[in-house]
Amino acid sequence: MSVDELYDASHGKGGATGHDDSLAPPAVWAEAAAEELKRRGFIVTPTGLDSTLRPTPEPDPVSADAKYIARAADDNSDRIIKHLWIIFVLLPVVLGIIFEILK
Repeated sequence: MSVDELYDASHGKGGATGHDDSLAPPAVWAEAAAEELKRRGFIVTPTGLDSTLRPTPEPDPVSADAKYIARAADDNSDRIIKHLWIIFVLLPVVLGIIFEILK
């Protein structure tokens, strides 16, 4: 029985309360949850969920173009920061001073 079927069976018409005898016992819910975890690729042991949930995927290959762009961006980061500082900090301050003088 899947988790969705259990939920629909216990929360059918009008919902279910904690004292409803038609609810599935906890063992059935635990079994359905374990099946769902196995279906999603997790490793389930009798004592619970294993700490090694999923095997680590192989890293994606990185193209030479991507490596070149990353290296170029790293080399130019100081220059980019300097120019952004000039545009957004120094230029507005200088323009503000010039406008106040010409006012």
